[in-house]
Amino acid sequence: MATLLSALPVGSYVFIHHLVATDDPSVAAAQAELQQGTGRGQFRPIARIESFFHGLEMVEPGVVTASEWRPEPDTPRAADHPVLRLAAVGLGRKP
Repeated sequence: MATLLSALPVGSYVFIHHLVATDDPSVAAAQAELQQGTGRGQFRPIARIESFFHGLEMVEPGVVTASEWRPEPDTPRAADHPVLRLAAVGLGRKP
């Protein structure tokens, strides 16, 4: 990430959409299916995903599950769909 960020001009934005590793048994089956389907996909804990934004100014709401990123009123909730708990997004700006 440091190499990528150093090549970006000041004011650039970095968007990351990443698979989330979790020990939550209620999403274990969905995680296993996603892992099998993506093949090379890497699941990481939210804290590790947040570390990719080191040195950037985070845009609110920070790194959250995809369904929590500025949801519209009819956006499906992660609590209702286990697979939605397995994707996190974040947006940061290079100062």
